[in-house]
Amino acid sequence: MVNIPDIAKQLATVLGTASVLGYITGYLAMRARAFALGSDPVFALVDAAYVFAGFRFLFVTLLLLLAAMPVVFLLRWGLLSAKTFWSPPQQIVDWVGVGLLTVAVLWIIVQSLAATGVLLIPPENYSGWDKAVLGLAPARRLGLSVLTLTLFCATLLWLHGRWGATLEPLDWLLGLLLAALAFLLPIQHGAFFADRNVRLLDGVPSAAAALVPPVAVVDGTPDSAILLGRDANGARLLTTVQREALNGVGVRRIMPLAEFNAALLPGPAVALMAATQAEDPMTDGTTTDSGQGAETASRGWLERLLAQLQLTLEKISSLGDSGIEAGQLWVVELRDHGSTGTPRRLGAADDLAWPVAGRQRIFAIQGQRAVEMTTGEPQPLGPAGIHWHKLVGVAPDGTLLGIRVDAEGVPQLATLLPDGTLKSRPADTRDQVLLATLLQESRSYTGGRTLQVDRPVSGQGFDVFLTVAGETHNVSECRGDACGQPSLSADGKRVVFIREPRH
Repeated sequence: MVNIPDIAKQLATVLGTASVLGYITGYLAMRARAFALGSDPVFALVDAAYVFAGFRFLFVTLLLLLAAMPVVFLLRWGLLSAKTFWSPPQQIVDWVGVGLLTVAVLWIIVQSLAATGVLLIPPENYSGWDKAVLGLAPARRLGLSVLTLTLFCATLLWLHGRWGATLEPLDWLLGLLLAALAFLLPIQHGAFFADRNVRLLDGVPSAAAALVPPVAVVDGTPDSAILLGRDANGARLLTTVQREALNGVGVRRIMPLAEFNAALLPGPAVALMAATQAEDPMTDGTTTDSGQGAETASRGWLERLLAQLQLTLEKISSLGDSGIEAGQLWVVELRDHGSTGTPRRLGAADDLAWPVAGRQRIFAIQGQRAVEMTTGEPQPLGPAGIHWHKLVGVAPDGTLLGIRVDAEGVPQLATLLPDGTLKSRPADTRDQVLLATLLQESRSYTGGRTLQVDRPVSGQGFDVFLTVAGETHNVSECRGDACGQPSLSADGKRVVFIREPRH
C-alpha cells in the first residue's frame, strides 16, 4: 500500500535539500561573477535570485556532465588497463595520484581566479581569461569547466572505492580535494557562464551624472544597480545607484555584455585616429613586426578608405536601437533637397544583414558570408569560412571594409579586395576605437549627414532617419515594422537598410 504521507515527507526533504544547495551554489556563482567583472555589488544575505542562479548552475552542470562522463570512464579504463602491464605497490600509486591531483586542483584554482575587474580593463589589454569572462574564448572556458567536472567525478569515484570503516590520511586528503573541486564548480559557472546580458538605458540617470551615453546596467541587487559607462574624458566607470534612480529611465534593448563593452569609446583616443598618414595597405592577417612605420602606414590606408566611404568617427546617440539581426534588404533613392523616392525591396532573401552600397553594386551579409546583392540574388564573395560580423562600406574600386570575428570571437577590421583577397590584422589600441565607432547602428558621414535608427511618431516599430543640413527625413517608412542597419552609398544617392516584418 502506498504511504502518501511518507512520500510527501521524502519529497519535501528532497526539495528542501535542492533549494539549500541551489541557494549556496547560486550565492557563490553571483559572487564569482561580480569578482570577475569588478562590479562588486553589496549582496544581501537573503535573496531569491540566489536560488534561481543556483538552479541555473545545476542545469548547466548537468549539461557539462554529459561531456565529462565519457572522459571519466575513458580515464578509468585507461588506468585499469595500465595496471595489467605494470603493477607497482598500490600505496605508491595512490600517493603519486594524489600528488598529481593536488597540482591539477591548485592550477585550476589559479586559472579560475585569474580574471578580475574585467569591465575596467581596456580591451587591448585583455588576457585569454578576461575574454572568457566576457563570454568570448568558448574553448577556454568550456575546457576548464569540463576538466574540473571530470576531476570532481573521478575523485568522487576514487573516494567511494576507498571508503571503509577506517579513514586513512589519504582519504582525508581526497576529501579536501573533492571539497575544493565542488566549490570551484559554481565559481567557474559565475565567472564564465552566468548571465552575460546587459540592459542598455535610454538615458543617463541623474544620480550618475558623471557618465555619458551609452550606459548599461551590468549588475545589481534588489536595492541597487551597477552602471557601466564612461566619463567625458573617455575613462571607463562603474557607478552604483539606487534602484529608485532608474525610475523613468527606459531600457532600449537587452544585449550581450561583450558587444556593449566593445562599444564603449575611450573619448580622447578618437583623436589619435586622425594622426596617421601613409601609403601601404593592411596585412593579410599574419602577425608581423616591421616597425612603427608599417603600422602607421596601415592606419593611414584605413583613414583614406574611410574618407572614400565618407564616414566620420562621430559618436551618434547610443548603440543600435532596432534590435534587428537579419531581414529583408530594402533600397531607397535620394533626390535633391533631401527628398526621397519610394523604398523598394531588393531580392527575396529574408536573412540578410548590414548592407552597404557602392555607386552601382550592393553588398550584405548572409549568415556569416559576405554576398553581392546587386541583381537581387545573393552571390558569395571572398574566402569561405570567414565570419563577417558587419559590413561598413564599399570604396569606389569595389573594396569592402567590414568587421570580421576571429576564432576566439574577437572583432577585427578587415577588407575584401575586388580580386577576393581578404586583408585583416589583430586590433591594437587605435583599432579598438575605430571598431567601437563602426559597430554603431547609427552612422555619421561627411557634410553633416547622419543616419539614425529611432521610433517614428506613431511609436510603432523602428525607422531610418536621414539628417541633412539640419533637416531630418524618415527615409524608410516601415509602418510598424522594425527597420535598421542603414548605410549611405559612397556617392550619397541612396540608402540601403534591413527591414524585419513584425507580422
